[in-house]
Amino acid sequence: MSVTAAYLPRNLRPKVASLTVHEPGVAFQQPFASGDPPIAGLDGAGEAPDGAANATAGSASSSTRQATLGRRVYRRGLRTIQWTASDPNGDELRFDVLYRAEAEEDWRTLRSGVEDLVFTWDTTSAPDGTYLVRIVASDAPSNAPGAALTGLAESTPFDVDNTPPRIDVTPTMPGAAEATVVFEVSDSHSAVRRVEYSLDTEQWRLLFPQDGIADSRTEHFSVTVDPDDLDRLVLRATDAMDNASTAAAR
Repeated sequence: MSVTAAYLPRNLRPKVASLTVHEPGVAFQQPFASGDPPIAGLDGAGEAPDGAANATAGSASSSTRQATLGRRVYRRGLRTIQWTASDPNGDELRFDVLYRAEAEEDWRTLRSGVEDLVFTWDTTSAPDGTYLVRIVASDAPSNAPGAALTGLAESTPFDVDNTPPRIDVTPTMPGAAEATVVFEVSDSHSAVRRVEYSLDTEQWRLLFPQDGIADSRTEHFSVTVDPDDLDRLVLRATDAMDNASTAAAR
């Protein structure tokens, strides 16, 4: 007499194998989309088309799954978070995206139940600061309630800065032949990357700080022009996060 016994394989924990936070402003269009493709992973962008990132995340395979992304574009204020994941049982996975400020202990939810392997965060609503993100993978869609397991990964700290630099101009006393404008550029969170001046707001000329390299949060500059051009002189400063501000010379 033979005996047949049913065997339920032991559920194993899913794994988030890698987690990447792309540079500020880097975003990706959804692949295989017609017309003007929406940004992959951005709230309100709609579902990814068949064969795109969400199909990769939900496929029943124990191999590592990764997102399929479209053309790289620049969108100020966006931060693209991308990860790879695997499940030893080949279970379907869902992801929660959480964040916290570096100085805080509690995690806050950005999005729950994400099917894709990419999420694009519009950071313009977040205060400037240093943040971390956490991705939590769950195999709940393929398991009974109470039997689901999770795995997670956390990013390294990264900066969010949407505030432009400040330009402080020292009052100028023009001489007979020339006028020298002295000013300070400062930023509360990012390094000053580029400072320029223009006399017509069309042609911009690069200025170098007094120490020769624009690489800190506070830099000092000067520019010498004809006294008759003082009223037309405009200064422009850009920080490392591509935030820009302008100021009149007087």
